[in-house]
Parts: sequence; C-alpha cells; structure tokens
Amino acid sequence: MSLKLAEIVDLIVSKSGKSKDEVLKLIEAKKKELNGYVTDEGAASLVARELDLDLFERQQTPELKLTVRDLVAGMTGVSLNLKVLRIYPVRTFQRKQGGEGKVASILGSDSTGSIRVTFWNKHTQPIEDQEFDEEDILRVINGRVRTGLRNQLEIHLGGGSRIMINPPDVDSKDFPNAVITFSKINTLAEGMNDVHAEVKVVAKYRVTTFSRGDSDGTVASLAIRDDTGQTRLVLWDEQSEWFNKLSLNDSIRIESGYVRLDRNNEPELHLGRRGRIQMISSASDLSSSVKPSQLQTLKDLNPGDFASAIGVAVLENQGLSTFTRRDGKEGKRLVFTFADKTGKVRAVAWGQAAERLADVEVGSTLLLEGASCRSGLRQELEIHINESTQVIRNPPKLKISSPSDTLLMSSKSDAPHQIIANVIEGNYVTVKGTIVQVIHQKSVYDSCPRCFKKVSISNSTISCPKCGEISQSEPRLIAKIVIDDGTENIRASLIGTSAEKLFGISGKEAKILIEKSGNEDEPVRHVEDILLGKEVNLSGRISLNNFSNQLELSVNEVSEVNALETIKQLMDIHERKAQR
Repeated sequence: MSLKLAEIVDLIVSKSGKSKDEVLKLIEAKKKELNGYVTDEGAASLVARELDLDLFERQQTPELKLTVRDLVAGMTGVSLNLKVLRIYPVRTFQRKQGGEGKVASILGSDSTGSIRVTFWNKHTQPIEDQEFDEEDILRVINGRVRTGLRNQLEIHLGGGSRIMINPPDVDSKDFPNAVITFSKINTLAEGMNDVHAEVKVVAKYRVTTFSRGDSDGTVASLAIRDDTGQTRLVLWDEQSEWFNKLSLNDSIRIESGYVRLDRNNEPELHLGRRGRIQMISSASDLSSSVKPSQLQTLKDLNPGDFASAIGVAVLENQGLSTFTRRDGKEGKRLVFTFADKTGKVRAVAWGQAAERLADVEVGSTLLLEGASCRSGLRQELEIHINESTQVIRNPPKLKISSPSDTLLMSSKSDAPHQIIANVIEGNYVTVKGTIVQVIHQKSVYDSCPRCFKKVSISNSTISCPKCGEISQSEPRLIAKIVIDDGTENIRASLIGTSAEKLFGISGKEAKILIEKSGNEDEPVRHVEDILLGKEVNLSGRISLNNFSNQLELSVNEVSEVNALETIKQLMDIHERKAQR
C-alpha cells in the first residue's frame, strides 16, 4: 500500500461521511479482530474495502506505455500494469551488515509476457497483509529492472517504488487469463526456467544438510513421473520440507521450477525458494489393501523404470555384505533373487534397507513400493531397494505365483553365453558345459544365518566375526566342479542355494550325511555318479585363483541345459576350428 495512515483516514472520512473518531475506532477494531497481525495502514485499507470505498481515485496515475516485452536490464523508473499469476510468501534473511531483512515476490503478466516482481523490506507489507490476490491487477510504479536468478529479468521495488491494486482506469478484461502451461518430463532441457509440471511421486531418496560457508543448506531429492517419462526432483532449503510431507504415488503440481543436468547429463527438475508445490491428490495406502490388478510384474519392468508396486517371492538371500565406497566409507549390501509368475530377477538392497532385510527368509513374499529398476551385471533388469523403498513382508492379501521350472529354464538357456576358452577375468558370464569332475572336499560349514560368514563354536557359544554372538548357526553347502565345453575346461565354485540346486540336497541334509558317515566329503560321494557327464548352464563372475594362477568361475545361477543344444554347440565349434 503506498498511502500513509493519515491519508487513508482522510479519504475514508471524505468518502463515507463518518467522523474521524468513528473511522479510527473502526481501524482499531479491525486490528484487534486480526490479533495485531496487520499494520495500521493495512487495517485502514480493509476498513475502506468493507465500506466499499475506492481509495485510488486521488492517486497520481502515470501514463503507462511499457509492457513486459519492452523491459531491459538496467531500466529505472519503470511503471506498468500486470495481472498477478502467483504470489510467493514473505521470507526473512540476515543482512551481511547485521539486522533482518524481508523479501517476497509475485509472478505477473500482460499480453506480451510474464515477469517476476520482487518486493524488499517495507514493500513486502501488502503481501503480508494479503491486500491483493491472484488474478488482481497490480500497477507497479517506479521499479527497477535487474537480471535475477538464471539470467531472467525481474522488476525490483525499493526506495520510491509503490504499487496500486486494481487501478480504476484499467479493465482486467484487457489482460489474458492466467493460463499456466505444464511441461512434460520428456520435454525438459537444460536452462529451462519457470517450469510447471503435474507429476506423481514414485520414489523418495534422501535429505542432506550441507554448509555454504556462512550458513547451512538443505537439499532433498525424489523421483517423479508422468505419462512421458521420469526424472529426479531436487528440493532446496525451505522446499526440502516437502520431502516428509509427500508419500509415494502422491500427485503434485510443481510451479516455477528450473532444469539442470545431472552427472549423467540428463535433465532434472529443481525447485528453489521461488517455486512452490501444490498437492493434487494423495495416494491411497496400497500396503493395507493390495489388489492384484494394481501390481506390476517383472515382465512389465525395464531398466530405468520405477516399480511403484510389485509383489515378489524370495528365491535366494545371499546375506549381508560390506563394501568400500569411492569416498573410503563402508557401505552395506544385500543381494536377493526375486520371482513372480512372469520370471525372476536379481535384487540389491543398500544401506539401512539391507540391514533391515538381512533376516528375510527364502520363501517369503514381499510387497515393494518405490523400488528402482537398473541395468545389472549382464545388462539385464535388476531391482534396487534403498531407504525410501517401502517393503512389506508377507502381506496377508498378497499371493505370489512362482514361475514355472520351464520358464526359469528357458530364461537361462536363452541368456547370452561364452565359450570357456574366451572368458576374461572380471567378466560376468554364462557358460554351458559338461561336468567332468566333482572335487572331493569338505562340503559343509557352519554359517551365520544373517551374513553367511563362517562361525566359531566354543563351549556352546556361537560367534560370528561380523554379527557377534548368535543363538544358532546354519549349515551351508559348498561345491566345486570342473566343466568342459569342448574348447577348454574351468573350475566352478558354488555355495548356498546354487550348490543345493546342483546337489539336489539342502545344507541341513548334507550335514546329516556327514554326521552319519563321518566323512566330510560324503555329500560329494552321494551325488558324484549322478553329476558326472551332466550338462549344466552356469552364470557367475570369472576370477583368478592366486594359488593355482588359473581362472575360476564363482557361480550365482545354475540350471541344466538341453543336451542336444550342447552337442550342436560343440559340433559348431569343432567345425569352425576345422575350417581355419
């Protein structure tokens, strides 16, 4: 408001016929009604509005020739009319020289474009007092044009600047309706500003606090999606408070964001103090009422997607492991094999999520909300679970049909494979060959049921080197075989689930065989005749044995293969050799 209290009182007296005392009493009553959260001038303006009085007739109305399109950085004394599109709240800040300052802004437009108007210190009062609303016409008088954030022009109000609200000589019909254009995620590009989008929250990552030198900042990140794609939403400082307010599958409207490139040169949407979020609709709680029709299947997912809701059965839990990050800190990781009726997939849980899920048992069912899909070891789908992924164990309404043996066999047999003679250290490969040797060795060790490390037993006390004292150990089966595909042979090591599948017995059954016979290699003797000459399909990592200086295969997956396919493969190899 640009008029002083005495001027407003005089105008009300002259226009209403009321005495000055009556007007002052009305103003005081209005201040009490609003609990003091309004200035004298603001209360007087509200009284005038309730009396249906126009206070602006006597104000000087400068001749206005400028439009948004005409503005150039450095211009002073700028006056123009704008329709208010958005009003952003007042915030306080500490001045470098000491003391507190205030700043607020609006987004306004005319027929030629839109621009942000920034209000400093005392000029923020009309926004604090809510003297105008969106869709009102605002006359900006004596402003200065500057280049603001991301090189966008802004009008700044200070010193002798003032505003008029809905000036009488302006018809709002002359201004275009406030139409907000919403961008689709697949159209986002580096450098875009004042971006508006309607999206759904599909994953929540984390909130981080950092130092700017003289102050602390906060940044939060989420994943958002619309019908054209998905990207990351980065919330800065005050906007990061939305992180805890939002849930997976909430639909939100983002206003006045800007686009930057991430470390992979992909566009992501950022929201700072000049943006805002509005809730469109809150997500229903899928966890409490699971409907099969709402669930995605593994076949539906591709690397780069987010699994908003997926139900799986646990086929394998490889146990909690630690690794060293690039920054030298220790991290936690847990590898699973999940399945549903359409297939199976490798899954990795990280950090606190890995620790929480370490005791998940094989055969359990899980409902995952907000897991990410990545390209795995062989460029195949891999499910990743972090702290923001909601995991519900064994939901009573969730029934998961496991994939048939035929489907699993087919998916493995169709996987790309290499001949043994060409394998390279460090690669993850799938090889097919014939078992030519089953190595006799100790076949079972006592392991920790959480991390699968070897435990020590002393005086009925069971100790894990990682988890400490535990109540009970778990027998874990290990196997070593040599396979040959006609080009070369290689030793393969199998442990846990893969060894059990190869031997056809569980770790507990193998331990019973050892106890009854007194032979540590009894499980090998039990299956050796069956395994020799058998064709198998093995997938795993190639490593170099430092003792033998030979390449070995650490197996993650094992299955039988069609003997006719293997014979044909060997014949093709020998034929190519003969032609050289």
